[in-house]
Amino acid sequence: MGGFLGKSCYADATIIEAEEISKGLSWAWEAGIRDVEIQSDAEKVINWILGDSVLRGPICEHIENIRNRLKDIWKISFRNIVREQNECADALANLGANMNVDWRALAHCPPGLEETLYNDRLRTNWSHSDRT
Repeated sequence: MGGFLGKSCYADATIIEAEEISKGLSWAWEAGIRDVEIQSDAEKVINWILGDSVLRGPICEHIENIRNRLKDIWKISFRNIVREQNECADALANLGANMNVDWRALAHCPPGLEETLYNDRLRTNWSHSDRT
């Protein structure tokens, strides 16, 4: 299926999470994917996306972009998972942070992450809640 990784100019984890969800939705739309499950250990970000809070600062732009994407014709669900169960996303984030690129689309799993991705696809992780 593919995926992506890259760097962020932000230091705040909640802003980075919102930024990457926004980028991920744009990537999925452009790739023709119309059924998306967003797994995140940032419950606050999911609540902001699904709520009607008016936000300020750098996160505002990303949350608004995501909310606008929710209006497109596709199925998007959100799954809040505990940090320890977010191993696949953390591995990709660490790989992206150590690369000298802002964005890279991936056609295949990066070397060394095969088992992590396999376990993620088997859903060996458990969730706090599923939300649509």
